[in-house]
Amino acid sequence: MTQPHAVRRQRATDRANRHTTLRTLLDRLDRLTPADADRLRDCVLTDLAEAEDLRRTISGQTRTVEEMNGRIAAADQAIREVEQERDAARADLDQVRADAQLLLDNGAKAINEQNWARHHAEERAKKAEAAIARVRAECDRIESAVNDNPTNGDLIGGYLACLRHIRAALDSTT
Repeated sequence: MTQPHAVRRQRATDRANRHTTLRTLLDRLDRLTPADADRLRDCVLTDLAEAEDLRRTISGQTRTVEEMNGRIAAADQAIREVEQERDAARADLDQVRADAQLLLDNGAKAINEQNWARHHAEERAKKAEAAIARVRAECDRIESAVNDNPTNGDLIGGYLACLRHIRAALDSTT
């Protein structure tokens, strides 16, 4: 608690006056009258009491300063710990972001691969359907040619039987 300036100035003036009186009385120590001895005693006791008050005040202030220093040190340590936790959380977040990006990249790659495989499967299916259509057309052409030119009955029956088997095989795959 800060004292008003006027109070501090008055105490300093009183202290300076007491010290002047003390010096004067100490210079005349061998010739002191009982009144001077009483004045000397009063000055010394007042200074001693004031000094003791100051020591108690300083002691209390020292304890307060030490407590505050302890609190500041604890706050500094807490700040360092929070900063370390923040840095660790940032590192974790960076790793999660990297992992997420890797998953996104891999997911996109997998989707692209899946789309590529589907596209190629569709292309192969179209080619297979086109080949089946060509085989059916060829079977129709051969059957028509065999029926249009009957020369050998056994040979014609064999061709027609082969064509039926080819068509049956084609029908079972579609």
